[in-house]
Amino acid sequence: MKLKYLLFGERSLTKVAALFNSPTTAQEAANRVRTICHMADSQVKIVSPADQPSGTAFSTKIEPELKGIWHTLVRAHLWMGIAGMLAGALLFVLLYALDNISIRSTPLLSLLAFLGFGLMFGLMLGGLFTLRPDHGHVITVVRQAVEQGRWAVVAHPTDPAQVDSVIKALARGSERVVKTF
Repeated sequence: MKLKYLLFGERSLTKVAALFNSPTTAQEAANRVRTICHMADSQVKIVSPADQPSGTAFSTKIEPELKGIWHTLVRAHLWMGIAGMLAGALLFVLLYALDNISIRSTPLLSLLAFLGFGLMFGLMLGGLFTLRPDHGHVITVVRQAVEQGRWAVVAHPTDPAQVDSVIKALARGSERVVKTF
């Protein structure tokens, strides 16, 4: 099982957006992506100036997998918390084996401290995975374009090959293409 499936609950981990000056070119690009890249309508959305950046329509088009985001939140925190505790336990074992005097003098308290700090740092890392900082850039670019009266086509490909074909399809006729990691 790949690490990304263990941590993330969303089907599409990558977001690709392209900016257009007219609704016609945006619609043509969306149709081209659906056809060439064999994507469903639910994977390709057009964000228009009518979609208020603070509104539900905008949010749903940019982040359509609300249930998947919640699964990501739970999975990332659970698995990163466990990994952090394991890292803390390994560090404790290493220092104990190296005959560290402070660890040897209070082994139970030391173990609890290492497990606690490992859990804390693991949960913080899980929070970072949940925040998805790479999405912030794409969302900001689309929000600014919409506020300036332009259109955006946002695609949610599910695999690396589809990501590459979406980028190529959207590059034709768009002024800018951005993507998440």
